[in-house]
Amino acid sequence: MQVKQRTAFSPKEMLEKLDREYPIERFDRPFTMSYLVLNRKSGEFRCSRAGHPMPIIIRRGGNIESIEAGGTMIGLDRMLPFDEGVGRLNHGDSILLYSDGVTDCRNLSETYGLERLYSVLRRSSGCSPEALCDNIMADLLHFNSGAAMEDDNTILALTYGASQE
Repeated sequence: MQVKQRTAFSPKEMLEKLDREYPIERFDRPFTMSYLVLNRKSGEFRCSRAGHPMPIIIRRGGNIESIEAGGTMIGLDRMLPFDEGVGRLNHGDSILLYSDGVTDCRNLSETYGLERLYSVLRRSSGCSPEALCDNIMADLLHFNSGAAMEDDNTILALTYGASQE
């Protein structure tokens, strides 16, 4: 018997399927997410997001790029179509996925924001994924002066070509 191997759904297909399966009526709330498929050999990726913050690429030289492709939150009944971005990571480039609790974090007078996050990313260019996440969290905690966070602060980073298996 021959087994047919299924490749992963494209990010656009996955978000469309989830949007059909989880209408707002099912749980009374929409949700956000990013979905990225990375070819570990070539560095090529496909990405889409559903109302989630834009994934960020930190190039080895320190340049910052956002991946804007996506659509609305899951559960809003295909209000807007999902689009899909494609790109390539080069050896030493990093990609960052994060929740809106990072950029929406507030202290007594201002919001942390995307520009402050970009500044930390530029200073952290060339760091390991662990150090990159630690640097963001340290800056976020310093900005927030130790006050209770109002939202989750989820951060995921990976560096292409950082380890060989």
